[in-house]
Amino acid sequence: METLGGLLSGQSVAVTVAVYFCSLAFYRLFLHPLAGFPGPKLAAVTRYYEAYYDIVQNGQYTFKIAEMHYEKLFRHDGRWNKYWWAIDAHNAHDGIIFIADHDQHKQRRQPLNAYFSKTAVARRQGLVCDKVDKLCQRLAAAVAGTGRVIDIGAALSALSSDVSTDYALGKSADNLLRDDFGSGITHFMQGNGEVWRLTKHIRWYGPAMLSIPKDFLINNSRHRHRRRLRDHGERDASDCIPRLL
Repeated sequence: METLGGLLSGQSVAVTVAVYFCSLAFYRLFLHPLAGFPGPKLAAVTRYYEAYYDIVQNGQYTFKIAEMHYEKLFRHDGRWNKYWWAIDAHNAHDGIIFIADHDQHKQRRQPLNAYFSKTAVARRQGLVCDKVDKLCQRLAAAVAGTGRVIDIGAALSALSSDVSTDYALGKSADNLLRDDFGSGITHFMQGNGEVWRLTKHIRWYGPAMLSIPKDFLINNSRHRHRRRLRDHGERDASDCIPRLL
């Protein structure tokens, strides 16, 4: 009798779970406010569709959206609330860029508008030209017969980081002057993207990473970066380590 009771109990749980998920799928397909929007039905039923492209396909969901959607963007009264579920996964709730609500973001950003206006940016055009000249000099030196292969992706990342840090902080990161264009910080930021994509679907993952002691992260980053540089036949990364975190 105990065995039979346990079996019936297990069946009841299984039936309850099945009914719940079937009801949820029905609601999302036919009753949800977004049910009438075009797109794959599987994506309407579950976020694991997004998880497949984020995790298994290594961040390809952005391009899948471009493939699925659509020449028309859907909005309401010109207000653009960000996708809160994805924004929350950054675990940076106080940052202006990570505020999902349109009105709150607009209010927080207001004091910065003048600093990033077209007029203000145009006044700093000389800064941008100076960085571009440095990049051109590096590329010209490579073409002139040094025989060294230039990583264009790293070079453009260095240009972006030097311009942005000089403009916003008043002090350039000077990645354009480094032999490897400061590729360590680029790899580190790409790693942050992987953490974010995982945290979207495994919500405890990001907070767990943030709870790891900083000394451990620094030591671990040092080891991984050196191994990466050895694989690519580049120089030792010892002078790049302090900039990884």
